[in-house]
This record gives sequence, C-alpha cells and structure tokens, in this order.
Amino acid sequence: MYIDTHTHTHTYSHIHALQFTHSKGFALTHANSTTDLSVTEAVPVGELDEAAVKSLYADAVKAISSSPEGSQEKAAAEISMNVYVAMARALNVAV
Repeated sequence: MYIDTHTHTHTYSHIHALQFTHSKGFALTHANSTTDLSVTEAVPVGELDEAAVKSLYADAVKAISSSPEGSQEKAAAEISMNVYVAMARALNVAV
C-alpha cells in the first residue's frame, strides 16, 4: 500500500496563503472558482518539525531493513517512510 501525499498552497481572501501537506483525497472546483478539498488529514507545513521528520524517517528505514519480507511490520514501515519523505519534501530538506 502506498500513500500519495501532496503539498498545496491555499489562498484565503486573496491575501493569506497557507501551505498544507495532506494525504490523498479529492478536490471539487465550483463555478465561482472556489475549491473544496476532501482529505483524511492535513497539516500546515509550518507546524512540521524538521528534526522530528528526519529522525522518524531514519527510524522507518531501520524498521524496513529489520522487518521480514511480506510482513505487516514491513508494510507499515514502508508507508511511514513514504509519509516522512513527503513531509521532508514539503520542508525542502533532504532525508
């Protein structure tokens, strides 16, 4: 299973722009050019902790290498790694 995570910038009142990273979902754009996003979870990029993302990514990589092939543990670790890669991308940092 792969979680496709994205980062988008959302503008409110043509003045304020917030950048969010979110899990896969869908968007509906209306005739008046407003867009509704439906996602399971979303986090403002500014609330992500760079050190925590790097540390959790390293933990996920270790868990992948130590888990048996085909196990639920390995699958969960791979999902976690993909999420942390997406968070690092949103922060413009390398992991």
